[in-house]
Amino acid sequence: DATAQAEAALVRGERELRQRHEGAPLPGADAVGLELTGSAESELLSTMFAYGRHLLAASSRAGLPPANLQGIWNQQVLAPWNSNYTVNINLEMNHWAAGVAHVPGAAEALEGYVAMLRQAGRETARRLYGARGWTVHHNSDPWGYTDPVAGDPKWATWPMGGLWLERELDSFASFSGEDPAVLAEHRLPALREAATFALDLLHEGPDGTLVTFPSTSPENEWITTDGAPVALTESSGMDRWLLREVFESLVAKAELLGVTDDDVVRRAAAALTRIPGPRIGADGRILEWHRDGADEVEPTHRHVSHLGFEYPGAQHLAPELSEAVTASMEARGDEATGWSLAWKTSLWARLHRPDKVQDLLQLFLRPAETEAGERSGLYPNLFSAHPPFQIDGNIGIVAAIAECLIQSHRREIELLPAPAPILATGSVRALRARPGVEVDMAWSDGALTALSLRAVGPGALGTHRIRLGERAMTIDLPDTQTVEVDVAALR
Repeated sequence: DATAQAEAALVRGERELRQRHEGAPLPGADAVGLELTGSAESELLSTMFAYGRHLLAASSRAGLPPANLQGIWNQQVLAPWNSNYTVNINLEMNHWAAGVAHVPGAAEALEGYVAMLRQAGRETARRLYGARGWTVHHNSDPWGYTDPVAGDPKWATWPMGGLWLERELDSFASFSGEDPAVLAEHRLPALREAATFALDLLHEGPDGTLVTFPSTSPENEWITTDGAPVALTESSGMDRWLLREVFESLVAKAELLGVTDDDVVRRAAAALTRIPGPRIGADGRILEWHRDGADEVEPTHRHVSHLGFEYPGAQHLAPELSEAVTASMEARGDEATGWSLAWKTSLWARLHRPDKVQDLLQLFLRPAETEAGERSGLYPNLFSAHPPFQIDGNIGIVAAIAECLIQSHRREIELLPAPAPILATGSVRALRARPGVEVDMAWSDGALTALSLRAVGPGALGTHRIRLGERAMTIDLPDTQTVEVDVAALR
């Protein structure tokens, strides 16, 4: 049992345990590497990248439960938040790096866990919503708990966890290099079941659109015209993003496989015409709630769920939407806990704002204060402050750094899209771009000096568009051999 294992470890002693640890390196630990130079901050940031990959690989292993709120580094009998899984952001953020920074064991761990949630969540969907498909709410545990937990609706009443998790598994697949038809065959049944639940949850709103209810924007509240703080709404911005992304993925995969006559696929395709995309309010920000003018109880709230369509979403947005995301981010402010800073950094990277990336990375790297409230920073062991401590800040920053170096969601491979000063000089090895291209590159003072690409599988063979700033070129990857690119053509 657990007690016997702990006692046996204590008997071995620290030295022997360290030797055993170093003698059994994690699979793929050295598969990806980043080196940043030029300043102590830059070197620390590259250390945080390697550290985050290690923490993810160590705490999300194939065949075992994925990384929870503290990974495997909780030191207390009664852990903060019970050392569980918070499904409205933290479980997903823990695994954002699994595709782009290639930690395949972590992807397998999450996929296995989601398979267990699907099974338990079917009964929850039927019992609580009279719905088919499956659902999981804000909080889960290693045994696959899927019901809402008791407590405030702003975090308890959120039935969209299944959609977000299926969206993350889709994201892993997009970096794999697998043949698109093979991926579609693998992912279609799961997407179909998640969409089935969502379709049963939708109903027609007063304006003829399809809306979700109950709906919340995790873990925020809005103020009614009577001045009361409330959490419940219909079709929050986050809900609409998840509905659209899951339905679009389902329909696209069904079209690829020629099974568009499936009833769920047909209903999802029809629903897409009636589910609004991101909406812009009169103040120029993305609407978080169901109506314009619904002020937040906490304007600088750490969650930015309603902006998920920008990141981790994989869409190419119209300029007016990017401007509205920028306005929303400016209103939210910079100061946040470690995991929230990682999400905000990723968003600013998507917005091509190296100035804001610089601001947030400096906040992330500063020393943590013991009694700091919702303030980021690093403890002496380089754990990221929540406080007290959540592992998702350490792991989430890996994906954020990767997003500053390579973006591939616009059907092209964009290099150095957010070259903040702290990232100005360095090299990276085997970072992945969609649909499965390993990228090796080096740069100095923001200028690209070397670039090579390698397709990791059949789905990545063919011609790829490469972009650096305003310059673009096409590169052919006919096989899985490394192709050296003449960077002069991108200068």
